Amino acid sequence: MMRKESNSESQYLLNEPEIFIDDIQTAVNAAIIAMYPIIREKIAENMKRISSLSSLFLLNKNVVDSITFKIGEPEEKILEKVYTIDARISAKRDAEIEKCISSLDEIDPSADDSKEKLDGIIDELVRVIPQQNRLALTHYVARRKLVLKLF
Repeated sequence: MMRKESNSESQYLLNEPEIFIDDIQTAVNAAIIAMYPIIREKIAENMKRISSLSSLFLLNKNVVDSITFKIGEPEEKILEKVYTIDARISAKRDAEIEKCISSLDEIDPSADDSKEKLDGIIDELVRVIPQQNRLALTHYVARRKLVLKLF
């Protein structure tokens, strides 16, 4: 026979502190880094390598900061992770541009609010397209910087 919890028991269970695995991992990692200077040095070296790659290829700082890299991970794998997320962001932007262009077909030129709808679509395109152009220009400059460095 199942026992019914009383109101006070269920209230107690809801107020009990919770322990999450992520919190344990974070605390253990911080303790290990504090206890072993060699690990701290390896992390600093890895961060320096990633920073060097970021400045060399003009990588998006927000993307780099959002990724977790392993210590000693090859440069190719680091760049692959960054470019994969960049590709997802570009695909999302392209989809937004396509959506704006497609929404032009839905505007009825004879409607009273057609100018407001058109202005809204134009504002959205103006917001999305410059981001994409800046990204392309950034990559172009990075490649040219590499070519100049070779010479």
